Amino acid sequence: MEFLLRTSILIGVVSLSILYRLHSILRFEETFADAHSQFFFESSKHLTRGGSELNEWLDTKSWFPEGRNIGATSNSALLAAASTIFRVFNYLNIRISLKFICLALSPLCASNSTILAYFFTKEVSGHRSSGLLAAALVAVVPGLIPRSMAGSFDGEAIFILGLFSTLFCFIKACKHGSLLWNLGACVCYSLMASCWEGFKVVPNVLALHVVFLLFTSQLSPRIWAAHAVLHLVGGFLAVQASPSGMGAFWSSELVAVQVVMLVVHLKFLRDFLSTLAPPPASHKSVTVPHVAVVLGAAVAGGATWMLSSGAPPCGPGAWLVGLAGPRDSRPALAS
Repeated sequence: MEFLLRTSILIGVVSLSILYRLHSILRFEETFADAHSQFFFESSKHLTRGGSELNEWLDTKSWFPEGRNIGATSNSALLAAASTIFRVFNYLNIRISLKFICLALSPLCASNSTILAYFFTKEVSGHRSSGLLAAALVAVVPGLIPRSMAGSFDGEAIFILGLFSTLFCFIKACKHGSLLWNLGACVCYSLMASCWEGFKVVPNVLALHVVFLLFTSQLSPRIWAAHAVLHLVGGFLAVQASPSGMGAFWSSELVAVQVVMLVVHLKFLRDFLSTLAPPPASHKSVTVPHVAVVLGAAVAGGATWMLSSGAPPCGPGAWLVGLAGPRDSRPALAS
């Protein structure tokens, strides 16, 4: 009986999150909320019709006469998701317009975010009632509603879905030590990187988590392995998926993350070497590895900051203002 009641509440919350997000296009007309969403819709049409690859397509309608590099200045995961859903429906002989798919994609991602919020909160707290409350809050939170309404065809809705997916898989990997869950978190992290440049807040929050566990002496090798795999494998996948390229792994916003991970690696290296060395003769020698770790982290942090602070901006913004690529392909300078 309790399972049936809990399932009914979750289905009601998900249905509510979809219905009032679809209200505008069901009651009035199927239209996009802004010019940005309309541009992404036109790019999805080009990709669905079998046009050129996004990285090779220069859209002269949005930037005349040089053309805008769509692959370097847009969210490729958003366009690929809409195009893939349209082709799957066509393969199943279900006739549905690409415009409706683009309009309804954000509410669909928002409803899935409420489900993932339930499982994530239940995994963290251990209480199913807390998961239902979290799902209800995510369904009606004012900050998410404008970014996931029908007609807002942008990357934020998919980013929220990728955020909950990453955190859920990461918590599973920390609790159970499963490499499969960790790889799932890496894939979801690359999905976030391909949707929105604000994904860099996630590794910074996880770095704060590591610092807290380090100072409270609760950092276990299993948690360290989960953080290390997400940092390295997830960072590598983010570099491949993000329009920023190496900026998704090596930029000024991620300097603190690199320093924290370096400190943690040195800490576990010190622990491993201490198991090989004989026990210290006095308590004074115990402080030597700690001093070495702190000095090494300080030197590495300073070098990382100096290398990153002078790096030019990268990504979509840098391409548009003419700070990336050869001078001939810089639209802001050439036009």
